[in-house]
Amino acid sequence: LAVASSFNNLHDDIELKQDDYDHLTKREKSVIHLIAQGASNNTIADKLNISDHTVKTHLYSAFKKTNSRNRVELANWAQRYVSVLLPMAK
Repeated sequence: LAVASSFNNLHDDIELKQDDYDHLTKREKSVIHLIAQGASNNTIADKLNISDHTVKTHLYSAFKKTNSRNRVELANWAQRYVSVLLPMAK
């Protein structure tokens, strides 16, 4: 019974995180993936063909949506959740 309860709690947590991921725009997801790889704002701007200012705008929005305070927390969020969520999204 305890195992079933733990599984249900994990399932609920994954659903919450899937919902968090779904609220990100495609561009925010791209920026998050590049942040998780250690890319700088300039590198992200070059790879996505956007301005440095636009990168900062997407970062700010991603920080808010993931409750991250900085790049390190955002990268940690990506490491913990995106690897679980990407296979689920397919």
